[in-house]
Amino acid sequence: MIKLKIGSRKSDLATWQATTVKEALQKENPDHNFEMVYMSTTGDRVLDQPLYNLGGKGLFVKELEKALLDGRIDMAVHSLKDVPSQVAKDFLIMPVLKRANPSDSLINLANLSIDKLPDQAVIGTSSLRRELQLKRINPSFEVLPLRGNIQTRIAKLKDKSFMAIVLAEAGLARLEAKIDHQILSPSVMLPASGQGILAIEVLASRTDLIEDIKKIQDKATLACAICERAFLDGLGGDCWTPIASLSQLENNNNTINIKGAVFSPVGKKHLSLSEVGDINKAEEVGKNLAQKILAKGGGELLKDSINYYRQ
Repeated sequence: MIKLKIGSRKSDLATWQATTVKEALQKENPDHNFEMVYMSTTGDRVLDQPLYNLGGKGLFVKELEKALLDGRIDMAVHSLKDVPSQVAKDFLIMPVLKRANPSDSLINLANLSIDKLPDQAVIGTSSLRRELQLKRINPSFEVLPLRGNIQTRIAKLKDKSFMAIVLAEAGLARLEAKIDHQILSPSVMLPASGQGILAIEVLASRTDLIEDIKKIQDKATLACAICERAFLDGLGGDCWTPIASLSQLENNNNTINIKGAVFSPVGKKHLSLSEVGDINKAEEVGKNLAQKILAKGGGELLKDSINYYRQ
């Protein structure tokens, strides 16, 4: 029996995600014994500041990556949207399973739709991408930082700290959150690249594990993940750059269509474009869209955001 350790963050959502991945791996690799190892990351411990003030999405993965390098775990499970677009050459990111709903969801105690929220409504989110799209919907919205796990965020809504909050629909569905909410169409709020996708990170040298993990990959999810991460990487996306994208398969899953957008708080500007191509060239399609956006001035919008939020 081959014993393998799977690393994960400790939150309820992370635990659900890692357990789901473990069960899928166990089913496809019955000669292995998978054991969970739960860890706390900087992103979990420091909750009083927005991620972009702390160093960004890498805060959720760096401790797990160190454990991989040290041999304390054999693989780590992440939400793909939390993984930086570039990882060190020592590591390999492998999207797995079928993608959950990638959309964002709006929660408020009155269960109002986004267009029915009153002017000056206080909305909680620490995502620059969500903040700037909310401001496009209604410039009077007051968007304030909100960190913590799903239960913590909902508790802050219930104690009237916020009129509304925005969370990923995938997390609400995975934890079967018993609260009324409204899924926001991507035409209203374009999600983060990779949102709703789970991924396993391994050392690139562990070819034995790579073959095992491939057994639980979903072709459509893999193509979308590759496309969206190529788009994000092509724009140099980091914690200071409000970037959104969503890809979908079309024509009997033979082509992939990605819509991407960049936003700036300066003048409430944004730029949104799309690109279509062969599913087998998903990475090229994502890179092409990034180049189109840069050619249209998207790079200047991102620079504006970096300068604005670093002040």
